[in-house]
Amino acid sequence: MIELDLQLHKAIEAARESTDETQSDILKRMLGLSPGTVVGHRAWSGKGITLPHGTKLRMTRNDVTVEGEIADGAWLVNGKSFGNPSTAAREVSRLVDGEVTALSGWIHWFAKRPCDPNYEQLIELRG
Repeated sequence: MIELDLQLHKAIEAARESTDETQSDILKRMLGLSPGTVVGHRAWSGKGITLPHGTKLRMTRNDVTVEGEIADGAWLVNGKSFGNPSTAAREVSRLVDGEVTALSGWIHWFAKRPCDPNYEQLIELRG
């Protein structure tokens, strides 16, 4: 159980959309998490954006599409863990092209967070 001060409790209750919602449901909605999101795994954060655990990732290079996901705060792609999108993009490029190419992962990766209906280019999420 988390202890909430009165101001936070009022803010949560003001966001209530129905009497069937639990405070946990309200907080998940306010934080942009889908109702089925498992809280407790770490999100990945960088350059002003946060990608929750379970975010789906996709990158296409030379007509080859590679998929991955955010798993406990890391970029998990092809069974390897990376700390940021550009390192993951360079590894994907090496697998596809056979060479390590300097790539900006912010341009090449698309992400679909658990609360998103579609994939969005990572750089667009930075705003």
